[in-house]
Amino acid sequence: MSGWLQRHARGLACSVVLLIVAGGVSYTRLPSSLYPELSFPRISVVATLADATSEVVVRNVTRPLEEALVPLLGVRRVRSKSIRGACELDALFDADADMVLALQLVQARLAELKSELPPEVTLSVERITPTSFPVYTLNLDGALPSAKLRDLAMYELRPALSRVPGVGPISVTAGEEREIEVEVDPSRAEAAGLSIVEIARRLTESNRYATVGRIDRAYRRYAIVVRTGVVNAEQLGDFVVGGDDRAPIRLADVAHISEGHSEPRQVVRSPRGPAAVINISRRIGGDVVALDAALEAEVARLRKHLPLGVSLTPVYQQAALVRTATHAVRDSILLGAVLSALVVLVFLRDARATLVSALVIPASLLCACGALYVRHGSLDLMSLGGMAIAVGLVIDDAVVVIEAIQRERRRGLSPADAVAAALEGLSGPIVSSTLTTVVVFAPLAFLSGVVGTFFSSLALALSAAIFASLVLALTVVPWIAAGGGKHDPEWEVRLSAWVARTSRRWVEKPIALGIVVLLVVASAVLATRWVETGFVPELDEGAYVFDYYTPIGTSLARADELALRIDTMLRADPDVQTFTRRLGAELGPPRATETSRGDVIVRLKPEHRPVEQIMEEQRAHVAALLPGVRIEIIQLMQDMLGDLEGNPEPVEVKVFGPDEPGTRAQAARVAALLKDIPGLVDLFDGQVACSPERVVVVDPVALGRLGLTTSDVTTQMAAAELGVDSAPLAEGDRLVPVRVRWPDSVRFHEDVLQRVRLRTATGFVPLAEVAHVSDGCSPSEISRENLRLMVPVTARLDGTDLGTAMHEVDARLQALTLPPGYDLEIGGQRLSQRNSFTALALALVCALALVTIVLVFQLGTLGAAFSVLSAIPIALCGAVLTLAVTRVALNVSSLLGGILLVGLVVKNGILLLHETLVREAQGREPLDALSDAVTVRLRPILMTTLCTLLGLVPLALGLGAGAEMHRPLAVAVIGGLLTSTLGTLVVVPAVYARVARFRLRRKTQ
Repeated sequence: MSGWLQRHARGLACSVVLLIVAGGVSYTRLPSSLYPELSFPRISVVATLADATSEVVVRNVTRPLEEALVPLLGVRRVRSKSIRGACELDALFDADADMVLALQLVQARLAELKSELPPEVTLSVERITPTSFPVYTLNLDGALPSAKLRDLAMYELRPALSRVPGVGPISVTAGEEREIEVEVDPSRAEAAGLSIVEIARRLTESNRYATVGRIDRAYRRYAIVVRTGVVNAEQLGDFVVGGDDRAPIRLADVAHISEGHSEPRQVVRSPRGPAAVINISRRIGGDVVALDAALEAEVARLRKHLPLGVSLTPVYQQAALVRTATHAVRDSILLGAVLSALVVLVFLRDARATLVSALVIPASLLCACGALYVRHGSLDLMSLGGMAIAVGLVIDDAVVVIEAIQRERRRGLSPADAVAAALEGLSGPIVSSTLTTVVVFAPLAFLSGVVGTFFSSLALALSAAIFASLVLALTVVPWIAAGGGKHDPEWEVRLSAWVARTSRRWVEKPIALGIVVLLVVASAVLATRWVETGFVPELDEGAYVFDYYTPIGTSLARADELALRIDTMLRADPDVQTFTRRLGAELGPPRATETSRGDVIVRLKPEHRPVEQIMEEQRAHVAALLPGVRIEIIQLMQDMLGDLEGNPEPVEVKVFGPDEPGTRAQAARVAALLKDIPGLVDLFDGQVACSPERVVVVDPVALGRLGLTTSDVTTQMAAAELGVDSAPLAEGDRLVPVRVRWPDSVRFHEDVLQRVRLRTATGFVPLAEVAHVSDGCSPSEISRENLRLMVPVTARLDGTDLGTAMHEVDARLQALTLPPGYDLEIGGQRLSQRNSFTALALALVCALALVTIVLVFQLGTLGAAFSVLSAIPIALCGAVLTLAVTRVALNVSSLLGGILLVGLVVKNGILLLHETLVREAQGREPLDALSDAVTVRLRPILMTTLCTLLGLVPLALGLGAGAEMHRPLAVAVIGGLLTSTLGTLVVVPAVYARVARFRLRRKTQ
């Protein structure tokens, strides 16, 4: 290998330079984002059935939809929530499912089912992706009514923003929608013998626009168009809706026509009052930062054309977090590079060698950018984190090669001969040691979900950078850095001799060494009791979602009145910059949302206190201010990731049972057991009040005498109360809805049911003649999972970790005995955590197997490979002890650090044992060969270890938002390397000495 490298040195150097240039070009073209492009196996279905009770929705809509989705190929869970007038279903597929095909299967199945559902049911289907959540949110508020603000946002601002490159779906949410109100006077309509249904039908038939034919005239073809001359709402009153040719009845005779707004089902407010919210998503693979800059420019242009007194204000900008996080990771990379270069300068005392080693870092990282570009990656927290972790690693191979060249130069060899000798002795070990770091990440390619997507991106960037550094170390670095070799300083010589003597003493005392190792392992096992556990590290995003739930059945006006107190609290908070509050709507994809619940997107000022402290203060404030209002507070990206995973709550206990009252009773028992667990906040016991209703029970005999059916009654009552959509009014390039209904003073009167009169063949009769009215109550919300009734008990965490909280939850649930037919199941992020930990543990086992194969190829025997692997348990124990001491959680990030340790620990072991084997081949005894190897390899081992440690220090300190994601990994690796270095210098020689002695005994036999 060394000969081939020398013969093709110039060609390889040119190729490497071209790769670096290509990487630089790729860097300028890589999109920026917060996280890698996520793809989750979840499809959401939302169905509406106008104001039907939850029980009716379950029977007529939810259950048929569940039965249609559960058998689909790849579906592993179907969860539903039914409320008054709507239901939502989440179908979660297998992790490896083709979601494009899955969406087609769902759409095809729903198309088949459509004829079996009530005709008035509307369905929407959406595959949940990151584009379902906004990256840029705007408030439009000011001196216009809510309906006018919606029109301005929908028909003027939305088209303009849609033209910005990279923009994905744009949604507009507002409290009111403009429509033409036809308010029928009940007494006049009855005197004219007209019902609302008849008036709406005649109005629809009259307000038509149709092409009825064509004609050729003067060599031109004309379309024959029939339309009315109505161009505004007032002219609708001229349409005849009843009477006869002698006494026609115009619409204006029985109704008042005006421009108004639809019945509000949601409320949207900003700090200035009523608002319209514009949520902008990015296209898949888009650059968040570039999109943000383009939107900023377009918003600045649009502000100049807004009506006087109307403002357009950004509320949420994901790019701000992306910039902060990426700058933090960038600073960590620069600081780590400087610290690593200082290590080289201290040990080698050669400015040229230091400069060459330092240049390997940016060159390797640029090559990693090229790999990301080829794999359609992005510059996000994970890929940049991989590069930050690589800073201390990419310099290792160059350091080892330069140190070997300088050692050969001290022997009196010329630069060319020193390079040849160094490469001849180190090419194999360097390639093998680098491969061990790369192959440990190979199993991550088979992981799915958050862990698979997140850390595959990190592994790709890290592996590409390390592999590029290997190529640089074997091609360009030796020829540039082949300077003179300075003699080792006295302290280094003494240190090498002392370490060699110490290592030999321990090798000769295996029992004492075994006791020390057992103590280390026992300490690590004991320390696991104090190691916190979690799922994905949290970031301070500078924004959060404030969900609030007013009592079920609360009117929209009253719920808004209560929520206005939250607005007042937020306006008074010095850390809050702005916010958007919704009532009857939620952040993210379409949902079935009660009008009594809503959320607030809160944006904090750039300089703010810790977000967890702010959220806890506001949680306590609202609990005291609104004791009947339940709240949940979570940061935006955590909320998004939880929604995408299908496990939004950290703590969730699912109670299943055969009936709703009994299941809710058992859920209340569960909540009572959990309520005083330290660190559990926002506990929801699954109890929801029933929705009040007036039940109209018709008399079929009385209906039959009058020639009516139940359908006639429901149609006429719905027309009077809810109104009937008539033909819309054309206005430019849009259609304005026209609704025929009773005046608000009639339909919202508390005695409205006593005033309802039904149209029969002979006249009108009061509703009381064919029905009686009573008060009732139906469940406000019904949850189901895989066709079973389910009541979830949920909570969030504050001041504790997921593992500690769930351990206490499990312990308390052990004491709970449920009646026959009821059972429990743990869900939430605990389920995601368990699946991720299991997958990463399997990846660790696979990494060990792959590393063993590389070691056997390099060292030649399984015994030598086992000797190198013996340092891994010591390293993992050091990682656990460090996590316990620093109070850093064991999560997917720190577990990935454990996998990385497997590759890092064996690197120094390979260098040590390779030198030992060379000495043995020269005739040295195993113990003497080990002592010589420790003396020769101590300096490169210390240098590479210190470079890695100092390269990770900025991430371990958690400086900046981006570093928080990788701090657990950095802390685990630093702790593991500190102990593994001792293991490499003491444990590995001791184990190899036993192996060599056993091998010698077998030969003598």
